Amino acid sequence: MTCSTCSNQSHKAKVSWEDVCYPKEEGGLGIRKLQDSGKVFALRLIWRMYTQPSSLWACWTKHYLLKYSSFWDVRDDTKSSWIWRKLLKLHPLAYSFLRCEIKDGTSTHFWFDDWMNRGRLIDITGVVGTTYLGVTRQSKVSEAANQDGWRIRGARICRLQAFYTDVISLNPPHTSLGCDIMLWKHGEDDFRDNFSSSTNWNQIRKKKDREQWS
Repeated sequence: MTCSTCSNQSHKAKVSWEDVCYPKEEGGLGIRKLQDSGKVFALRLIWRMYTQPSSLWACWTKHYLLKYSSFWDVRDDTKSSWIWRKLLKLHPLAYSFLRCEIKDGTSTHFWFDDWMNRGRLIDITGVVGTTYLGVTRQSKVSEAANQDGWRIRGARICRLQAFYTDVISLNPPHTSLGCDIMLWKHGEDDFRDNFSSSTNWNQIRKKKDREQWS
């Protein structure tokens, strides 16, 4: 007969839930935390908003929630649905994953999307940059150029000369190049035109130090 004390001890967890959630190669069982899975799901929605603009959800979101502004220029609204507030709270994380490769420039916001690999350009020039460069806050990259090349000001403004030079050194957008390409981070300096849930999970999850693997 087994005493009650021994019976109770035999039902106690031998491994912490934290350890169980590590991949097998790190000594766990590869079970994903609900919190991490929720983040991956939310990040996929953001990716879908950029890559499937004609989908019903993306069209509704842009019309009623974004009102055709940039997703990166929208602030949290307590009156919004919980899923929308969750997406907005993921701004910093999501922004680090998404980049834009300019082609025709019609779907990329000049000031907010990361198309120069420098982050939000409005953070570099300040709000006054929209006036100095002659590019409005919600302009697309295509609106900052024409068939002859870039059409931005700033060459004679000391504080914007370096920024101006950086922009005009790039090839301007053109309709003959096709549509802009959205890229998602798969690893260090590795951006691709697809979204992988498993790769994304592996990037946002807590990793075990190699000294703890044994």
